[in-house]
Amino acid sequence: MQHENGSAPLDPAAALRLIDQQTTAVSTRANNTQALIYAVWGLAYLIGFGALALDPSATTVYSWRIIVFGCAMVAGIAASFGLGARFGAGVRGPTRRAGIMIGLTWLLVFVASGFISQAIFQIDMAPAKAFMIVAGISVLLVGALYTAFGGMGNDIPFFLLGVWFLVVDAIAMLVGTPTYLTIMALLGGGGFFVGAVITKFTRSATPIHSGR
Repeated sequence: MQHENGSAPLDPAAALRLIDQQTTAVSTRANNTQALIYAVWGLAYLIGFGALALDPSATTVYSWRIIVFGCAMVAGIAASFGLGARFGAGVRGPTRRAGIMIGLTWLLVFVASGFISQAIFQIDMAPAKAFMIVAGISVLLVGALYTAFGGMGNDIPFFLLGVWFLVVDAIAMLVGTPTYLTIMALLGGGGFFVGAVITKFTRSATPIHSGR
């Protein structure tokens, strides 16, 4: 049977298959993007904190190790927003709006933590301790946002990654300098790499989360 315009009637089974194919394609693309964001931040932590761990006393802005750390963090931020924006360009409706709000939340956290860092560096204390506190606060915010977004999105791997950062950050802060830097380079960066592998190969898609 054909419609009056001569076109074939819509096959419900074919329509469902088409929807499934499109959903799978979007899911795969989302997973690949999220895994790449994790990998970028894994490298940023490994390179940034690793450079500082080579010489924990390098705490002036003129030290190449501080410059490497800053560049690694900025590169992670830029890559995260770039990858998230590229994925979001093909998404419409509430999902796109949610992605924009999540991205803005991360941006505001980065900006606010920058101002807080400047205030802490003005306090009269050993530069190495001040830097550890600044880094500790930043990682604390990252862990808190990961657990919050993971809980709201029912995203268990994302939530567990946030818990991992909270635990690692707390332990590293208790251990103190200079070991803090090594712990964050290895366990912080390693956590992101594990998250990338899990996201790429073992999980179904969830909304894209930009974040370090």
